[in-house]
Amino acid sequence: MDIFRLVPLWAWPILLAIGMMLILLLIERCRARRFSSRESLSLEAWYDTYYAASGIPRETVSAVLSALALDMGTQPGRLRPTDRLSKQYATFLTGTGFDSHLELAEEDISAFVERETGHPLATIRYWATLDDVIRGAHSVIQHRARLLDSQRPSGPQ
Repeated sequence: MDIFRLVPLWAWPILLAIGMMLILLLIERCRARRFSSRESLSLEAWYDTYYAASGIPRETVSAVLSALALDMGTQPGRLRPTDRLSKQYATFLTGTGFDSHLELAEEDISAFVERETGHPLATIRYWATLDDVIRGAHSVIQHRARLLDSQRPSGPQ
C-alpha cells in the first residue's frame, strides 16, 4: 500500500505547511529553553547589576533588553550582556537563527532610537553581544544629541 496515493494531491501543500509550522514551533521552544535555567532578574536589578555605573540611561538599556527578549520569546531578566548574538540566540537547526529575530528586534530598537533622536538606527548586525547592542544604541543616541546641540544657534542674536 502506497501512502502517497492515500493522500489527495490537494492535501499535500496543507500537510507541508502544518509540518513547517510544527518545526518552527519546536525551534522556538528550544530557543526559549536555553535561557530557562538562568535566574530571572527584574529590569531594575538587571540594570543595577550590569549598567548602573555605565552612564547609560535605564530607559535605553530597558528598551534594547525588552525588544530582544520579546523577539526571543524569553524574559528580559534571563538575558546577559555577554550573550553572543550568533551563539546564545541561534537555533539548533540553523546555527544562525538569530538573524530573523534580529530583524524583528532591530525594528523595535530602531524605533526607540528614532523616538529619542529623530533618526532611525542604521543597523545592529555587526555587533557581537547584547552589550554591544546596548552600548551601540546609547552611542548613536549620544552622537545624535551632540549633533543637534551643535546645530543650535548659540547665544542671543
